Amino acid sequence: MRSDQDPPVFSQLFKLSIILVIVAVLITIGHNYSWSWLGNIGLYAIPIAILLASIAFYVPVVLVSHRWLKLSSFYQLMEQLHVLTRELTWPQIVVLASCAGLGEELLFRGFAQSWLTQYTGVLLAIFISSIVFALLHAMTLYYFVFALLISITFGLLLHFTESMLLIVLFHAVYDVIALGVIAKYPQWLGLNIDTSSRYNDRNLSA
Repeated sequence: MRSDQDPPVFSQLFKLSIILVIVAVLITIGHNYSWSWLGNIGLYAIPIAILLASIAFYVPVVLVSHRWLKLSSFYQLMEQLHVLTRELTWPQIVVLASCAGLGEELLFRGFAQSWLTQYTGVLLAIFISSIVFALLHAMTLYYFVFALLISITFGLLLHFTESMLLIVLFHAVYDVIALGVIAKYPQWLGLNIDTSSRYNDRNLSA
């Protein structure tokens, strides 16, 4: 149940995320695919996913921290996303990230990649599903390239480990870290945003 304190952005994103999860579950349920939730690595998927998500976030942050790359469109996008998400609480961030990880991975890897593999072979199926995934995340050229590379990584991991748990957690943990940093610690991305003033404004209005 939504309270008056919840920012509208959370309500909107949460509704879209739930719809995505429901659609993804309905599409994948009842089909026989090569993957399973634990795959061939079992519960090792949990620490592996956390480690990979941390690395996947750290590498692009290092890249974008170098202003000589001249990623002005990226910084503008991050500033816009910060304004949009800065009022989200950590529980809300976790909920949105978890829904995105589950819904998108079931849809793009669990269904699309697995279905395409039957007709095109593994590598082409991974590439096609990753291109579609990247296009849907193409807010900037930089982010399109990054989304394509991480999507291919998801696809290869699913192929070799057959673990849906691994890639869902990988995706979800990455989104928690990325969304959390954008919303709460934009300075880590090299953005010149005064978060302390926002904190003081809250105290004055309390």
